[in-house]
Amino acid sequence: MVRNNQKQPSDGLGFLSHPQRMNVLISRAERLLILVGSWDFFRAQVAHVSRNPDRFSGLLHLAVMTRPLGELVRRG
Repeated sequence: MVRNNQKQPSDGLGFLSHPQRMNVLISRAERLLILVGSWDFFRAQVAHVSRNPDRFSGLLHLAVMTRPLGELVRRG
């Protein structure tokens, strides 16, 4: 899982913008899942996405992950 580029928000995510592919990526770990990446890039790519579940967004699955992942990042 590698993405880090200068593209506009949501355009730089590639396959990460597909909920089904993210499900496979995350759910296949049997014992341990380690995510390595640029937190600033990820956060910038989904910053514009509404977290309101009543407003459909194809990137909602990524936007809702930013809060729990951000807490882990801050804990270090």
